[in-house]
Amino acid sequence: MKAWWRGGVVAGVLAALLGAGGAGAASTGPFGIEVRFLGAPLGAAPRSAVNEAARRVSALIASPFEPVRVNVPAGECDRGLPALRGRLTRLVVFVRVKRLDDDLYATGMPCDLHDGSFLPIYGVVDLNSSGLSDLPRTDVLDTMIHEFLHVLGVGTLWERDARVSLSGEQDERVFLRRQGKITLYVAPRAVAAFRALGGQGAGIPLDPDLGHWAGGSCVRRCCPVRPGSTRGGSIR
Repeated sequence: MKAWWRGGVVAGVLAALLGAGGAGAASTGPFGIEVRFLGAPLGAAPRSAVNEAARRVSALIASPFEPVRVNVPAGECDRGLPALRGRLTRLVVFVRVKRLDDDLYATGMPCDLHDGSFLPIYGVVDLNSSGLSDLPRTDVLDTMIHEFLHVLGVGTLWERDARVSLSGEQDERVFLRRQGKITLYVAPRAVAAFRALGGQGAGIPLDPDLGHWAGGSCVRRCCPVRPGSTRGGSIR
């Protein structure tokens, strides 16, 4: 985890966001996400859900986005992405609507990172065009919150043996605890958020990949992402 996460949250933040009600207000914090749509046209309802998810996730980040000048050629991060040039003042996320596997809702990953802070500079989320128009707006919102967090590094950049403390320095604290065959995430504020949503036990159960909460504790089954991999996380 990085110092720019507010409150020491991973699975707990995701749980709190997915359980939050009401329309998302524009972020009053210093961090912003700029969404750039690509691919098939997106209807008004799912487009508004994507933008609301960006506002909600932006509000989690306590540190400002450090402006950076980039000169990224087309296809540098992933095939089909356009060139990205100029001075960026917000995290740019390309949201592509394209055909994915039939059982896959979406995937998300970071593409490039700031030196020093390792806060992502830009990333990409792919939404499955097949059946997207049939999804309720709330499902699109939940999916996009999940994928924006993957773009920010949750479940895609962290490594158990290289965790960064909330102060930004390396330390010996580990927020994972084994309980039989289950791994629990036990950061205090994350556990508090989990319990506020009705969760029980000593911590938040994680999938074997350690990059998602356990399938039985989330709305839909989340497919594995290898810890420390920059491969995008996805929702099935």
